[in-house]
Amino acid sequence: VTSIADNVGGTQWGEAGAKGGDTVTSITLDMLLPMLTGSKSLLMKLDIEGGECKAIQGARELFAGKRVMAVFMEFGQLKQQIGRLSPCSVSSSMQVLHDSGLTPFDPSGGKLSCCQDTDMRRWGWDVIWRRV
Repeated sequence: VTSIADNVGGTQWGEAGAKGGDTVTSITLDMLLPMLTGSKSLLMKLDIEGGECKAIQGARELFAGKRVMAVFMEFGQLKQQIGRLSPCSVSSSMQVLHDSGLTPFDPSGGKLSCCQDTDMRRWGWDVIWRRV
């Protein structure tokens, strides 16, 4: 974990052993499911400085359960990763949300096209996924 000077919210994370950081234990969102058994609907905010793809991939079961009614996410960092070859692609992660019945909107309420790279390059900094 690396903190960005003068930005408490600007903490970055990377692979274990990365230079300049501390090692911490993490869990996936799916690992929280047993704690959410009494919740009928959930609202989620994802603002993890470009780590949203990994978070979404680790929440497939949570999203498949159709209890997540909306996801507010900062998409600006992810736009820089579109089209890059990696085990966690932006398009496949956004497809997880779409396949669970969530639809992307810009904050002003306009529906966004999903989930091809060319579509997502036109998205703004913030995206709201909601069940319609």
